[in-house]
Amino acid sequence: MSGIARRLMGVTKVGGLIQYISSSVGRSANGVSSLSITKPSGTSNGDLLIAVLRGGGNSGTATITPNQSGWTTEIADTSLGFPNPWYVFSRNASSDPSSYSFVRSASTGTFDGVICLFRGGSNSVNVVGSFTNSSGTSLTAPSITPSANGLFIVAYSWNGTPIISVAPSLTALNTDLNNDGIAGTTVIYGGNATSGVATGSKTLTISSSADWVAAQLSLE
Repeated sequence: MSGIARRLMGVTKVGGLIQYISSSVGRSANGVSSLSITKPSGTSNGDLLIAVLRGGGNSGTATITPNQSGWTTEIADTSLGFPNPWYVFSRNASSDPSSYSFVRSASTGTFDGVICLFRGGSNSVNVVGSFTNSSGTSLTAPSITPSANGLFIVAYSWNGTPIISVAPSLTALNTDLNNDGIAGTTVIYGGNATSGVATGSKTLTISSSADWVAAQLSLE
């Protein structure tokens, strides 16, 4: 589990709570070491960006590194099969370029990711993450307990096979890349967070067994 505080400077508050604005996705082909993802539409200075990246099936201690400064590593998982390595980064936008680029240290499999844009809430945002990894058809992100009202997001990554179902309380923030579940997939869902109330574990079901990683993050 990890947590950080992020100040959102000069951002208009909407309903007093942080809100999801937009997202961008990207994928590089098998064997390519770099990945570029377009800046989400509407990004302004001070906005919170969450990047979830799947390295594609490298063994050992492969890593993912942002090419731009200002990203903070929230989760780094290098322990399981085809999602390996799997990283979650965060940053506050500040005169950002039109796209962001990332490099993986080993180049097996495809390289894909999602960047989501959030705005509003209090003057600080707490990001608290918990993750698990396994193999099978049920991808379950462990419960977290937010420390303030806001949003929680659930990130899933796996190798292949389409989605069958997802926890009914969740709303999709991005679609499966190409909507096919093939050659690796990263999807993010969101829900309303209540201070001091556990979110409960959240399960996504896929059509056939695969290596996977899942996490919940609280944005407050």
